[in-house]
Amino acid sequence: MDIKLIKLVLDNFKGAKHFELNAEGKDIVVRGENNTGKTTIADAFYWLLFNKDSKGSTKFAIKTLDSVGDEINNLKHSVYAILKIDGKEQHIKKTYSEKWTRKRGQAKSSFTGHETVYELGATEEELTPKKLKDFNEFINSIISDEQIFKLTTNPFWFNSLKQDERKNILMSLVDEVTDEDVIKSDTKLKELKKLLGDGSLEDFKARIKRNKKAINDDLKAIPVRVDEINHNMPDVQKYDKDKLEKELASINEEIKAIDGQIKDIENGLSVEKIEKDIKSKQLEIQYLIDNHDGDSRRKLTSLNNEESEKERAVAVKRRDLSNLKAELQRNESEMEEQNENFKNLGTKHKELVNEQKEFTTATVCDCCGQDIPAHMQEEAIKKMEESYNADKSETLEKIQSDGIEIRNRVKYLSEQNDEIEKSMETIKKEINKDTQSIDELKEEIKVLESNNTRVEDTDEYKQIDSDIQALKEQKGQSIQSISDDVNGLIESKKEPLLNQQRDIKQKLDDIQLSQRAIERIDELESRQEQLAQEYNDLEHATFLTEEFTKQKVKLMESSINDKFEITKFKLFNVLINEGVEDVCIALHNGVPYDSGLNNAARINVGLDIINALSKHYNFYAPIMIDNAESVTDVHETMSQQIQLEVSKKDKELTVEVI
Repeated sequence: MDIKLIKLVLDNFKGAKHFELNAEGKDIVVRGENNTGKTTIADAFYWLLFNKDSKGSTKFAIKTLDSVGDEINNLKHSVYAILKIDGKEQHIKKTYSEKWTRKRGQAKSSFTGHETVYELGATEEELTPKKLKDFNEFINSIISDEQIFKLTTNPFWFNSLKQDERKNILMSLVDEVTDEDVIKSDTKLKELKKLLGDGSLEDFKARIKRNKKAINDDLKAIPVRVDEINHNMPDVQKYDKDKLEKELASINEEIKAIDGQIKDIENGLSVEKIEKDIKSKQLEIQYLIDNHDGDSRRKLTSLNNEESEKERAVAVKRRDLSNLKAELQRNESEMEEQNENFKNLGTKHKELVNEQKEFTTATVCDCCGQDIPAHMQEEAIKKMEESYNADKSETLEKIQSDGIEIRNRVKYLSEQNDEIEKSMETIKKEINKDTQSIDELKEEIKVLESNNTRVEDTDEYKQIDSDIQALKEQKGQSIQSISDDVNGLIESKKEPLLNQQRDIKQKLDDIQLSQRAIERIDELESRQEQLAQEYNDLEHATFLTEEFTKQKVKLMESSINDKFEITKFKLFNVLINEGVEDVCIALHNGVPYDSGLNNAARINVGLDIINALSKHYNFYAPIMIDNAESVTDVHETMSQQIQLEVSKKDKELTVEVI
């Protein structure tokens, strides 16, 4: 794509009342003092294409201001350009203006916003207004990527990008250098190929970094762990393990013998026989209870069950009665509400039937201000009357339909309430009958209970219970005697042996803990040596990855720098610690773009970059070179140049073809 600027016309754009730039597709120089509008030319060109200024901002002042800085109203602000695109002329125009509207009943127009008109055509006479969508589609057809446009028209744009973005653009200029190409170019990198396997270099570097950190953390932690183990290790040098184990075995035998004596004491007494006698007497008591007044108790149980069943039935019926009462109240409430609605519908129906309405229409057209013909006014009024009568008829039918529905609903609720009241009367009678039956049952139960004798009051029960209490007292005395003998044996013989047993076990545990601690220290020291070797291996792998990066960048630098005439690129830095840092620095005669290069050299470097990128993207468009007065020998480009120079002697903008 080859784009040439033939002509650019500004009207009331950023203070430029009217300016015509006739470039005729050639390289030109625009000269003028500061604030005469050189940058405005670039802003106008960018605004026409992208709705932005030359710095990429969408928020900038387009309107012309008066002497005190206020906007001048009712001006049309436009930019018109003639472009030659691949040899074919295209006219483009964009006009930005205020929108003033006179509302009905107001004498003056009021400001209601802004509007933008977009025009395209093969000639100025053929300029035709377009929708924004169609206009943008045309711009996108000649400039598919705004970033590429900036890269090929602004000498400063490439070097204003972040390093990663610049580097990615440069990498796209040349064929990719594969990892295999890099490894083949340096024999010492063959080992790296084995380490990489099927994985990528970036993943491998990430694993190295992660593993080095983990190893470093472990190496720092090991001395701390060893010191902690040594600090907590018990002193067991004075202990003889074999002697302690023999002493423990002897004490265990003595304790076992004492436990045997205790068991003999407990087995030699009559506690077990007494417990059997107690259980036998308790069975006799239970037999008396089970057979005392059996018929009377069974009848009493039956009556109690019957009473409980009837009381539950009465509770259920009372709940049903309460539910029916609540339903009755809900129905009555709804009936009142429905009757009120019916009354309101009647009022509404009467008002609507008696309603009379007069219709009028506008006599003057809001758009053109002319009088509307009488027959058109009459036709409009007739349509309004027909619409009103149709709506009125439909509303009356709806009111009548709603009234019938309300009457039917009230009738249904009234019939339902009659049924509910009948059900409630039936349930009340059943509750009265069941309540009377319950009272009779309670009286019968009372009589039956007064005639019963308690089993606990019989002589036989009292005698057996007295025998049980005597046996329990005898058992307690026997247990106390056993407890006294056993406690005496434990206190005098077993407890001293248990204390010796615990002391020896603690010493043996300390010996075992000390042995485990020594083994753990040996493991940690062995692990420390292993980690140190692993870290050295990772350091070597890091060295190989850095050498790989250096070699790859050298190959890439060579291919990339061949694309430029006066610019060279530095794509990596070797750090003091032999590491590699990715960079992207443009150089001119060895001087970095951002540190030491003057403005003239920066412009020429930018133009050199534009040449390479234009060739790569096959996109050539007018280059706006601001502050071009600082360059005595502007670098030639394949694209059209528009040089903007500050000139004290030129009080107004002048244009010269070069």
